[in-house]
Amino acid sequence: MPHAASVLTVLGLAAALGAIGGATAAADDPHKNFENNKIYQWMDGRLPYDGPKITYDGPPITVKFSTFLGAGSAVIADNFVAAGKRMEADTGGKMKFRIFWGNTLHDSQRGAFEGVAGGVSDLSHCYSWINPGGFDLQLGIQLPGMVDNWDRKGATTGAVAMTNLYPKYFKAKYEAHKVLFGAFTMTPPQQALTKDRPIHKLEDVAGRKMLASGDIATATARALGALPVPLTVAEYYSGFQTGVVDIFAIHDAGLVLFRMVDLAKFRTITNLWANPIEFCQNKEFYTKLPADLREYWRVWLQRWGHATNEVYFDRSAGTAVQRAVATGMTMHVLADAEKARFDAKLKPVVDEWVAGMEAKGLPARQMVQDFRARVTELRAMTYDQIFDLVSKPGIALFE
Repeated sequence: MPHAASVLTVLGLAAALGAIGGATAAADDPHKNFENNKIYQWMDGRLPYDGPKITYDGPPITVKFSTFLGAGSAVIADNFVAAGKRMEADTGGKMKFRIFWGNTLHDSQRGAFEGVAGGVSDLSHCYSWINPGGFDLQLGIQLPGMVDNWDRKGATTGAVAMTNLYPKYFKAKYEAHKVLFGAFTMTPPQQALTKDRPIHKLEDVAGRKMLASGDIATATARALGALPVPLTVAEYYSGFQTGVVDIFAIHDAGLVLFRMVDLAKFRTITNLWANPIEFCQNKEFYTKLPADLREYWRVWLQRWGHATNEVYFDRSAGTAVQRAVATGMTMHVLADAEKARFDAKLKPVVDEWVAGMEAKGLPARQMVQDFRARVTELRAMTYDQIFDLVSKPGIALFE
């Protein structure tokens, strides 16, 4: 895929989607006529119920979901609400989804594992890279280059690949936190936003303060010559607004979610790291579910995760870019030679991490190879084919 320098001047959705990864071809646009994709039909009730027969006749079981996001959080909040309505309709009201917004139940970032393990919530965001203690190979999903967004479905393919690799590489360390896997989602790769001047070459990054949370993101920023600055989500807007960070590294859906369209003047496609967005569930909650509801719950979780990936992280990223262009943000794609310079700086980040894990006796190189190979396989599938894949009953990742 060429990286010829360019500035977006058109406002059409196809062009905005192309700006996510540099491609503008509309003929093979996986977002064309997206409203008829199965995930949308599932969320709005057009897709007939195809799950297990619900025989449970006890009192309704309410799922307590804790999120750091607010109820007005762009498209993603609507996804959560729609999926919850589908749960209640599918089960005849025997399962209900109650969302606790804005960390009102417990800290859903740094305190999520403890909150879920202790039964304060039944389901929550449980980020390994925000809570790295006790994790090893799973952290490698954040390495630069693990997913890209040239096909505009990098989040979906990356998340499903991570789910497929979970039993072999991640399960033991994840469950050591006294929780069970719930669902994996993933951001598209982070792009570089600036307010004062655009990033056209490596020297434009050197010495500047870049948002970077987690060990691998920190190493990535340093490799490019930037000064890494970790921020919590609550600090994103003020941190960029006041100059705590000069370069705001964020996935495209976050342009609207974190209101970066109000601040950033320039966006450079850098395709840095992608953040895995893991969700965990309370073990006792899962094991006590009646058999029919447990089977339903497993498939619902995967479809809910797919909705977050396809609808929010992939498709709404395009509309976020469209909005950014409409507000005057300038888009830049690195020239081929400059992209090669960035890649050369980032390669040691991957090599050194792999070598460090291998020195501990962990199969990091094979994990990276397996992940990338699975992403390649998934990229050849349509969104609906991936929906069918994650919808298969009998998902046994939780046992």
